[in-house]
Amino acid sequence: MYNARQQNEKRTIKNILVTLVVALPILAATAAIGYVLFFQPPHQVTFELVELSPSEPQNVQLSWSDDGLAAIGAVGHGLLADDGNADEQVPIASITKLFTALAVLEQRPIPEGQAGETITFDQADEQRYADAIAENGSSYPVNAGDSMTQREALEALLIPSANNIADSLVIWAFGSEQAYLSFVNEMIADMGLEQTVIADASGMSSASVSTPRELIVVAEKVLKDPVLAEIVRQPQFMIDPMVGAVFNTNQLLQEQFVVGVKTGTTDEAGANLIFAAEYPLTEEISETIIGVTLGQSQREVNTTISRGLLFESFNGFGFIEVVEENTIVARYEVPWGDDVEIITNGGITVGGWLGGSYQPEVRVDEFSPPVGLSQEVGALEVTSGNRTSSVPITTTGVVSEPSFFWRLLNIFN
Repeated sequence: MYNARQQNEKRTIKNILVTLVVALPILAATAAIGYVLFFQPPHQVTFELVELSPSEPQNVQLSWSDDGLAAIGAVGHGLLADDGNADEQVPIASITKLFTALAVLEQRPIPEGQAGETITFDQADEQRYADAIAENGSSYPVNAGDSMTQREALEALLIPSANNIADSLVIWAFGSEQAYLSFVNEMIADMGLEQTVIADASGMSSASVSTPRELIVVAEKVLKDPVLAEIVRQPQFMIDPMVGAVFNTNQLLQEQFVVGVKTGTTDEAGANLIFAAEYPLTEEISETIIGVTLGQSQREVNTTISRGLLFESFNGFGFIEVVEENTIVARYEVPWGDDVEIITNGGITVGGWLGGSYQPEVRVDEFSPPVGLSQEVGALEVTSGNRTSSVPITTTGVVSEPSFFWRLLNIFN
C-alpha cells in the first residue's frame, strides 16, 4: 500500500513536470506573439546626417584708405570686411549722439505714431546753447521758455548734430549727466559692446570711444528703431520758421539708396561717419549696408572715401548657390531593410555678401514606419543675414513596417 501511494505521488509529480515542460514554451511563445501583435512599441527609424560643406566665399576686393579706419557690414550680418583695424578703439566725436538717442528712447519711449513728451527749456538750456557756440561746436538755437516735442529734440540732436540739445536731452531724461552716463554705459554692456565707452552726451570728449566693429552693431540698432531710422534719413528738417530749414551733416544722403546714419568731427577724433544704404538685390530682396569710416583728416575727405567705399561694396553683394537640387542630406537607417537616402526637393540660392560662407542646416523628422516614396520628412535651411531660405527634403525610397518575424526575433530591441 505504501509503495503504491509513493508511486502515485511520483507519477503525479512527473506528469506535472512534463506538463510544465510542454506548456511553458507554448505559453512563452503565445505571450511573445501576443506582445509583438498588441503591445510591442513601434520600431522607430533612426537617421544619419550627411556632412554638408558651406558655400565657398568669393574674393571681394574693396579699396581701403591709408588714413584712418574703415569697415563694411550689413544688417543681420555684422562685420563683413575691414581694413584690418575693425577692433581699434578711437574717439568717435558726435557719433556719440547715437548712444544718446538710444538711451533717451529707452528711458522715455515715444509711443508709435506720436511725437513724445513736450520739453520746455530753461535758463540752463539757454546757457548750454551759448556754451556750444563758444566751443565752436554744432548747435541749435534755444532760449529759456522755448519748447519742442521729444521727437523734434531728437531731430535737432541727430540732423544738425546739436551739442547743446544732447546735453539738454540727457538732463531732461535722466536728471543729471552722471545718471545718464551710468545708464548709457550699462546699456552698452547689455549690448555686448566691450570696447565702447561713453564719457559725455555730445561726443566733444575724446574719452567717448568705440571701434568700427561695435559701431556697426550700434548702427543696426538705430536702424531697427522706427523713430530713429526715420530721423537719420532726413536730409533736412524745420522746427521753427524763424530758424528755418536745418540740413543734415551727412552729405552721403544725397546719394541713391543711402538712409543714414551719423557724422562726427572733432580735432582729436578727426572726421567720422557711419553710413547706411538699402541696396536692392531684386525687387523683393535688399541688403542694408552699413559702413564706418573713422579718423579722416577732413569731413570732405571722409565723405569722398565713404562714397567710394559704399559704391564698391555694392559689387560685394549678389547671389550664391549653396545647395543644388537633389542633394543627398541624410539617410534613414532601416535595420529590417535597405537604408533610404533623403534628398533636397529643390536647390537653394541665397542673396547676401559674396565674400561670406553660408552653411546649410538640415532638420530630419524621426518617425515610425511606414513612409512612402518622395515623402516630405523635414527641411534644409540656409540663413543669410535676417533671411532664411528653405526647401523640403524627401525620401528616395519606401520604408515599410518590419515583418512579424523580424519583430519577433527582435522582441527585446
